[in-house]
Amino acid sequence: MTIPIVFVTDRSLVMPTCVSVSSLLLNAKADDYYDVYIILDKDIDETSRNKLQALDTCFTCSITLIDFAYSFQADSGTWGTDTIFYRLFIPQLIPEHDKIFYSDVDVIFRNSISELYNTNLEEYYLAATKCLHEGHKYIHSIGCDPYTYFCSGFMLLNSKKMRDDNLIMKFSELMSSKFTSPDQDMLNIVCKGKVAFFSPELCVFDQFFYFHIMKGKSVDIVSYTEQELQEAIHTSIIHYIGVDKPWKNPCWRNDIWWGYYKKHPYYDEKFYFEKQLCFKNGDYFTLKQRLRLIIRYFLGEKGVLKKLFK
Repeated sequence: MTIPIVFVTDRSLVMPTCVSVSSLLLNAKADDYYDVYIILDKDIDETSRNKLQALDTCFTCSITLIDFAYSFQADSGTWGTDTIFYRLFIPQLIPEHDKIFYSDVDVIFRNSISELYNTNLEEYYLAATKCLHEGHKYIHSIGCDPYTYFCSGFMLLNSKKMRDDNLIMKFSELMSSKFTSPDQDMLNIVCKGKVAFFSPELCVFDQFFYFHIMKGKSVDIVSYTEQELQEAIHTSIIHYIGVDKPWKNPCWRNDIWWGYYKKHPYYDEKFYFEKQLCFKNGDYFTLKQRLRLIIRYFLGEKGVLKKLFK
């Protein structure tokens, strides 16, 4: 089965993009074939382009790079980058597909998503996962229901219906407005009532593990059954939202992200060891794990001492 999926990246996110795409392809079923589209911001240099394009030599897939060329005026708020809005233009940028996945690049896939592609979207603009959130008052203020408010980090888009109903014009009318999560809020406002929902195992935030494991059930997750929550812990796509990204700072379940970093084609052993050793929060690495990292860094097959005394 051929499955189209699109990511958006800029120069600062090339490495995480490669890790996310690799996690998707490493979990592909034998008969899965992914058409991977990567929408590029204007700051992408030639080295980065080549690195992204070369992923199709490492996996059985196609990689298509798309330079974003639309002009628009928007308020990106505290996010500080217009790339968050690029996902709104996907139906226009990739007209050859009537249905396509979108994923943020700070996402790790732990299973094949091929069966999801058969989701019936005839009456819907998209399918997504309900957010695990705390901001009920704000969500009400933008005219949405907190219990149907969804995350825009992983979606299956009915591009044909979005084009037919000219949703890009509706998005354009909202772009100058101030929102907490601009692209996500706009999608929730415009697509309200025409969204199918995936189960939580399809995409959860890294903070979910904290809410559920450390605090127990809260208002954020009452929409889900205990079985759904347990399945999410073990099999879900993980979306590392917020400022603390696993390649920068310790965060919940960053061990899963680093596991895929080590498997991706551009694994840098020096970067890996130095980053792990600089994480100072003991909640994430035990003393035994730290000692093992130090030993491997200096004495491993590609360790510092091995290189010095070659």
